[in-house]
Amino acid sequence: MRKKMITVGICVVLTLALVSASFAEQGNAQEKISRTIWLLKTGENGVGFSSENSRNYGPESFCITDEGIVILDTLNKRVLTRDYNGKETVHELINVRYPKDIYYFDSFYYVFDSWGDYGCVQKYTRNFILLDEVKLPKEINADAFNSFYINENERLCIRGNDSSYAVLVEDSSAKLVRTGIEYIRKDDNNLTVATGKSSWSIVFGENEYVRYLLENNGNMYYQRVRMVPDCSVLAGEITIEAVDSMGTYLGAYAVEKNEKTALANRYFTVYGNKCYLMIVTEEETRVEEVYLSCYFKSDMDMIVQEALEYENRMEAQMETISASTTRTEATNRANSMLSTAWTLRLANATIPANMSNVVLPDYILTIKNNGELNNGQTKAMSGIPYCWGGFDSQYSCPTFSSLMNSNKVAGNVSSANGTLVTGTAGLDCSGYVCTVYGLSSKLNTSGLASNLNVVSSQNSLQAMDCLVKSGHHAVLFYLWVNQSEGKMVILEENNPADYDDKVAYRTKYISEYLNNGYVMRTGW
Repeated sequence: MRKKMITVGICVVLTLALVSASFAEQGNAQEKISRTIWLLKTGENGVGFSSENSRNYGPESFCITDEGIVILDTLNKRVLTRDYNGKETVHELINVRYPKDIYYFDSFYYVFDSWGDYGCVQKYTRNFILLDEVKLPKEINADAFNSFYINENERLCIRGNDSSYAVLVEDSSAKLVRTGIEYIRKDDNNLTVATGKSSWSIVFGENEYVRYLLENNGNMYYQRVRMVPDCSVLAGEITIEAVDSMGTYLGAYAVEKNEKTALANRYFTVYGNKCYLMIVTEEETRVEEVYLSCYFKSDMDMIVQEALEYENRMEAQMETISASTTRTEATNRANSMLSTAWTLRLANATIPANMSNVVLPDYILTIKNNGELNNGQTKAMSGIPYCWGGFDSQYSCPTFSSLMNSNKVAGNVSSANGTLVTGTAGLDCSGYVCTVYGLSSKLNTSGLASNLNVVSSQNSLQAMDCLVKSGHHAVLFYLWVNQSEGKMVILEENNPADYDDKVAYRTKYISEYLNNGYVMRTGW
C-alpha cells in the first residue's frame, strides 16, 4: 500500500537561523534596501534560463526553510540547496516535465509538476528521496494552477492563478475544492481578502491589479502591478507590499524588472517575518532579503512618460499593415486550426537524411516511439503542429490534411535552420497570426510588432488582436476571463518543451506579456 501522501500535524513556525543584522527603521529614506544572501550563475553550467517561448523562463520557485535556501531549477529539472553554513548541494528530480513550485511542510518537500493539462505532486524527503506521487485528474486543467499552500485543516493544496480555487492533494488522490483564501471585491478600488479567520483590505488604483497573496503571522503579503495606461508599450511597475489585519500598511519594495529578467512563478516568500525575493536575469540568479519601506515612492509617472515617448517614436516609423479579412472570419479561422482533422502516418513522423536539423514535436514523437504507427497503422489527429517558419500561403496544397497525405513531415520544433525546411508542414507563432489575418506574405514577430496597428489600451483589446514581442513570440487575444484581474484566454502556436506543440488555447494573465516586452497590435 502506498504511503499516505499528506500527514496531519501542527505546522510549527521555525525561527530562521541565518546570522545577520536585521534591517533598522530607515526614517524617511526613499532608497531600496536589500541584502543578497545567495548569488549563482545563470545559463550554461548554472541555473537554467531561456527566452525562447512566451516570456523569459528561469527557476519557477524558491523557499526558505529551517535548513536553508532552496531553489527549484525548473529548466534543469533539479533542486539547488544552500544551508546556513554555506554548503551547496544539487538534487536531481525524477520524472518531471516542468516543475513549477516547491513547498516545504512538516519536514517534507513537495514539488508541483505541470505543463498544459498534465499535473502531479511529488513528495520528497529532506534529502530529496522521492516518496510518493499524485497525478491530478485529467479533467482538471493543471495549467490553471501555480503554487502550494496549506489550508485550514493542514492539508496540502495547489492554488489556482486567481487564488479562488485549489486542488486538494490527500491520500494519494486529488480533487477540486475551494481555497481557504478568497477574493471579495467591494468596489472598483478596494479588495477584501479573507481566510475565514482573518481579513485584509487592499486598496488599489486605476490601471492596477493585485495577485499572489501570501499570509504570514497575521499579515497579508501580495504583488501589486501598476500598468502604463492607454499605451501599448509594455512597461510598468511591480511591488511587493503588505498590510496587517487592522488595515495598517506595512510597506512596499519595488521589484527589479527589465526585458532580461525572468519573474518566477513564486519569486517572493516570507519566513520568520522577513521578506525574500528571487531575481533571475540572463547573467545571474540571486536570493535577497528585502526591506518593505513605509516610505516607498512609486516611479510610475516617470515610467509612463518614457513609455509614451518611446511609442510615439515607434509609431512615426511604422508602415501599417491591415488584415485582409473581417474580425469574425479571422476568429473562425483561428478556431478551425485547433480542430483541423488529419491522419498521421509513419511517413509524416519519419525525418529524411537530408533534414538532419528537423526535430519532431514531442507529442508526435511520442506516438511514433510508442509503436502506434508500425505495420501501416495510422493515428487520427486534430490541430496544426508547430513548424518553424511555417505559413499557410507557402504551401501549394490548400489544406494541412492534403500536405500530410503527400507525406510531408508533421512539424519541426528546431530553429537550427532559421526558416522553413522544405518537406515539413505546419505553422509557427507568427505564421499562425498571419494566416488568421489572411495576409498574403508572412511577417516574423519583428514585422508584426512594428507594422500592425496600435491597440491604444488594455481595455480596447478585442478578439484576434495580437500580443507580440519582437524576435520572440506572438499570441492572439481571444477573450477575458476576468478583465479586472487581467486574466484572459489566448490562442497561440507554440513549441514549449514536453508539451503538445500545436495550436492551443491557454489561460494567461496579461501581465505575463505586458511586463515582458510585448506590444498590443491589431490587424484592424
